[in-house]
Amino acid sequence: MEPDTKTTLTLIVSIMAIVVSGVAACFSILTYRRNRRLENENHLFKLKVDAYAKILSELNSLVNNIQRHVNSARSVLSNQNIKNRDEDKIDDSADEVDDLCFKFDDTIVANSLIMPENIISVLENISDKIMNGETVDSLSENPKETLKKLDEVLNELISDGNNLNDLMRKDLKIAELNLSLYKRIDK
Repeated sequence: MEPDTKTTLTLIVSIMAIVVSGVAACFSILTYRRNRRLENENHLFKLKVDAYAKILSELNSLVNNIQRHVNSARSVLSNQNIKNRDEDKIDDSADEVDDLCFKFDDTIVANSLIMPENIISVLENISDKIMNGETVDSLSENPKETLKKLDEVLNELISDGNNLNDLMRKDLKIAELNLSLYKRIDK
């Protein structure tokens, strides 16, 4: 081969090597970006699952405590000989419910960054209902009326909680994930 042909052939091979390595580098970068995005999506999904589980658990705990408070207050109010000790019991129960209300509201705020607007809106409505509600304590002017309102709020909270659970499941696409899991297991 002539020297010009060797130089041209070497130059062509070098250019092809550069192009091939450039394409390989592009694929590597794209693969890295795709994997990084998937890692971020998986991390966000895990955060959402944890946040939703915590919120639903705290809402359940709050509803159960409100129900216990209502039952305790009814028991004390049905007794004609109310003792100071019983009033203290109602006051302690009301304080516990108030503390759980604030804790629930704090949990919503702490996890609001990763939740979609529709779920935040439902949570805000639930929080408003809870925070604006009354509890029965020794200073209640009309405890029987307050108990009636608490019963209504409890029923609304249970309904709102079920709605919230459905919205969270839809946001996480639990039905689709379960279907995908079943298909994978059946293979």
